[in-house]
Amino acid sequence: MIKRIGLTNFKCYREETAVSLAQVTLLTGANAKGKSTVLQAILMMRQSIEHDEDTNQLILNGNCVQLGAFNEIKNSYTPIQTPVKFTFIAADGDSEISLEYTFERNKEDDFVGDIQKLKIKTGTEPEKEKLFEKNNMPRLKKFIPVDGLINEKQLPVDFLKVHYIAADRLGPQKFYEKKTMGKFINVGARGENVANVLHLKADDPVDERLYLGKDALTLEQQAEEWLREIFGDAKITLIGKEADSSILTLLLNSRPTDKRYKPSNIGFGYSYILPIIISGLIAQPGEILIVENPEAHLHPKAQSRLTQFLCRVASCGIQVMIESHSEHILNTIRICIKNKDFLFTPVDASLLYFADDKKGPTVIHIPINDDGSIDTWPPDFFDQSEKDLQTLLGF
Repeated sequence: MIKRIGLTNFKCYREETAVSLAQVTLLTGANAKGKSTVLQAILMMRQSIEHDEDTNQLILNGNCVQLGAFNEIKNSYTPIQTPVKFTFIAADGDSEISLEYTFERNKEDDFVGDIQKLKIKTGTEPEKEKLFEKNNMPRLKKFIPVDGLINEKQLPVDFLKVHYIAADRLGPQKFYEKKTMGKFINVGARGENVANVLHLKADDPVDERLYLGKDALTLEQQAEEWLREIFGDAKITLIGKEADSSILTLLLNSRPTDKRYKPSNIGFGYSYILPIIISGLIAQPGEILIVENPEAHLHPKAQSRLTQFLCRVASCGIQVMIESHSEHILNTIRICIKNKDFLFTPVDASLLYFADDKKGPTVIHIPINDDGSIDTWPPDFFDQSEKDLQTLLGF
């Protein structure tokens, strides 16, 4: 699990800024204050490895994010030669491993960053450190053991295995072309692979802790059960499973009948959260699930139930990161902490409020108490409803 991220000279973060993460992390705050930037650091690592597992370069435009040229991701107030730096603090059992990457612009390709240095540190007493530079730089995906510094070939966090659902999801589709999935099975940033994943893994069992209903423990059945849990009722039918079919069609129903309809006739909410549900059900312990604006097209009740699902997913060992502007999502996370049935404590949640001051963006960590209450309530932190009510009442 990634416990902290440090960003230096990356987009809005001029000075080194540390962001604490947990099993569930909620990133909130006003627009354009650096929430997405934190997630983009992880997503660029994923798409770089996805592009080439043997790479030691940062791919700026890939399957997750398209950020343009290197000078566009570098803070505009620093000299052009100032490198970009990412620091990932990952948990490795009871100890921590720090991976500090320093990137510079590739002189031949403006859309790529070269790893200039990598500093690895493990533990604190005694702290061990190893510095790699360009001529002996290891690859992003794997390392060979280094004098007892890293005991296994795998990184403490596998940056490839990051499930990502972006804010601008595709929504209802008439059909999906069948395709060959890559090594890491995922629904795609916009949900473009959701039907293919459902087809490929339809009969795979899901974690028993996510099981609902009285029917099968399979992905296909549990996806339907969770849609039903969130919306009150739902039916899913996948057409085109035959080997000679080149397309897949998802049909849905929001009523307890045998009829099935095109997604466009059911409502955007069903199509918008299906990629989130599928991702949560197929994610494995140690993997990461990033969801932007899960509240899109959802009634507050559905927002609350979807957040309960994401907290359940997190309790299965998946690190969940949610970027949201919804107070219903915030409040549901607080309820899950208060409700002991979720096996969820304040330590398992990181509530981050992104603000701004004259020096640049600031990240405020807001503690949540055991009963779900919050003592620290910064200005503009989910207080608009109270302000509006005061206006309506004449205060």
